[in-house]
Amino acid sequence: MQATIVMYHYVRPIKNSRFPGIKGLEASDFEEQVSYFKKHNAIVSLNDVYDAIYSGGALHPNALLLTFDDGYLDHYQYALPVLEKHKIKGCFYPPLCAVRERKMLSVNKIHFILSSAPAAEIAAFINQEIDKTGKPSARYLANLDLSSRFDTKEVIYVKRMLQRELPEDFREKLITQLFARYVSQDEKAFAEQLYLSEAQIKEMKSLGHHIGSHGSRHYWLSRLTSDEQRKDIAQTKDFLMGLGEQILSFCYPYGDYNDDTLNILKEFNFSIGLSTKLGAADLKGNPLTLARFDTNDFPKDKNAPAPR
Repeated sequence: MQATIVMYHYVRPIKNSRFPGIKGLEASDFEEQVSYFKKHNAIVSLNDVYDAIYSGGALHPNALLLTFDDGYLDHYQYALPVLEKHKIKGCFYPPLCAVRERKMLSVNKIHFILSSAPAAEIAAFINQEIDKTGKPSARYLANLDLSSRFDTKEVIYVKRMLQRELPEDFREKLITQLFARYVSQDEKAFAEQLYLSEAQIKEMKSLGHHIGSHGSRHYWLSRLTSDEQRKDIAQTKDFLMGLGEQILSFCYPYGDYNDDTLNILKEFNFSIGLSTKLGAADLKGNPLTLARFDTNDFPKDKNAPAPR
């Protein structure tokens, strides 16, 4: 038994915006894609998937679930009206620190930096700063896997270096400098315009959409100790329980987790986990490691031919 789970991030007007280079889905294309899915799939809710996994509920052979990562205001402004128009229920995964503290996620700062300056220029700055420490930057370039389905090698290099390869304090310093130089010197004000508010999340929940956990601070979970993971996940569980969620689901930041993560989620009664592994979700396998597709894996034209 399988289901198609589709992953979205930015859904917004992009071409004529301040950040035309941001990697996301044009808002107009989202409605086209939803209409395409309605023609060729049975769009289901998380409750339907849960029932199929845990209660033997029947699920359409072409069942499809829509999921939205990172808690962007885009999801309220542009995705929600389309879902409501088509009477579809989506699943939304906001990181708690972005909602409650208006803290910019490093991953988002990197996105907007890359949208505002050439990747080669950013990479040169990173290498220059590394070289100042006396550790040659060339050793990183030689050891990194720079392959990607969607990004150039230069973009992947910048992402890898700023997301995980450099020591945390050093990379956060570089990200802060680059964000102030190319994007904004007021991170909190930028965050206010980027992320969902708690009130908006509660409204979405009241309309029947599912709210799940995307971590408290959007960490690479496998790089944390078991106790650090437990603390981060516990905070988000408290938030979800406060919203009245009956089914607890978790979407792994960066698609990253380890055995500690899975054990903690079981301990906290999370029933469903969403990864970034590419493919159809095997509902007879481990429900905490369900695979997903990206929005770019599907047509953005309601009149596109049916999949073969």
